[in-house]
Amino acid sequence: PAQQGFSASWRDLSWLYFGQHNIRQQVDAAVKALPFLEAEYAAGGRGNLTAVAPLLDFLYDLAGGYINLGEYDRGIEVDRRAVEIAGKMAADQPTSIQAASSVASANMHLGRIYMRAGRRDESIASHRRAWEALDRFPMERLDTPVLRAQWASTYAQIFEVLYRLQERDGLVALCRRVIAVLEPIYQAEPANQK
Repeated sequence: PAQQGFSASWRDLSWLYFGQHNIRQQVDAAVKALPFLEAEYAAGGRGNLTAVAPLLDFLYDLAGGYINLGEYDRGIEVDRRAVEIAGKMAADQPTSIQAASSVASANMHLGRIYMRAGRRDESIASHRRAWEALDRFPMERLDTPVLRAQWASTYAQIFEVLYRLQERDGLVALCRRVIAVLEPIYQAEPANQK
């Protein structure tokens, strides 16, 4: 309990600094909280989404802080840790759609950081890994329209980045898949029926 309170206090201080636009102090406080959050994650189990999700969110914030300071290599290192953690969770829960989504999100976040750092090839590779993670659960086969629409939206984000990076291989087919999934959802909404 004391460790959780201590890590929460450092985390809260980091967020307060962020709110004040004091990025250096935000990053410094986050770095102090990180070992405690990592220990909580280790104690909670790497396959436990409730233990993993807060750490991933925290790592994304810390990576973003580093990027805002122009410390791209540190931001990339932090985001690689997020990809590693999400990957371990997915390995422990191969049938979990949430775990696959976490892998996709972690790779997309890393890809955006690579893009900001001017590392096009790494950005493309990260976004392709996100695409692969989503493909483990094809959107066409998901149970509900809400899940299919969410998955399609995530594919659309990947499409947008790859298109911007002028990496077009496979994008036409992906776009057609997204349209095929979204069209019946759109047509089923009462406001869209004429």
